[in-house]
Amino acid sequence: MKTQDSKKRIMVFLFLMFGIYAIPNYIIISTGAITTVTGLLAMWSPGIAAILTQLFFRNSLKDFGWGWGKTRYQLWGIALPFLYVLIVHLLVWGTGLGGFALVPAMTLIRTLTLGGIMACIAALGEEIGWSGFLVPELAKITSFTKTALFRGIFWSIWHYPIIISGLYAPDVAKEVPLWYQLIFFTIILTSISFAYTWFRLKSGSL
Repeated sequence: MKTQDSKKRIMVFLFLMFGIYAIPNYIIISTGAITTVTGLLAMWSPGIAAILTQLFFRNSLKDFGWGWGKTRYQLWGIALPFLYVLIVHLLVWGTGLGGFALVPAMTLIRTLTLGGIMACIAALGEEIGWSGFLVPELAKITSFTKTALFRGIFWSIWHYPIIISGLYAPDVAKEVPLWYQLIFFTIILTSISFAYTWFRLKSGSL
């Protein structure tokens, strides 16, 4: 019975998420531009869908993992993105495939302060959906491997419309074939999904 309940909640969540996501997607693709409003609405579609689903079935949002959880997992969760980005950049710089670009100090400060705050607000909408709701529900009905795999696949497909439109990373879209973008984007997100899923389940915090 619990398995069927989780499956039902997951299906409702996915239906609502893609339905909500279709609204800003349509505006973004039809206008050819991502604004602050449409971008935030798009990134918050998983969070909004998760909140609506949880309120409908349980009338409570306490299961999303709002607490801090275990500190060591929080610290590793913060450090991991810096580590894998550093490794990739060192390889690129070391092999001469790319250079180190200097940016104006004010641009860097603005990016690290206001840009960082806006990025966190936007990303919270995604994480409420993927980590707060979907991962725990999937973990109730299947293995860790399948939970991480499904999360990665849904997460990847969620990005496809913007990638196909060429608006996700315009500079990349001009230089890289679409099939290559979709395949490697899916590989990247599905791979990192295993780490994110593990941190979520171990820490108890989204």
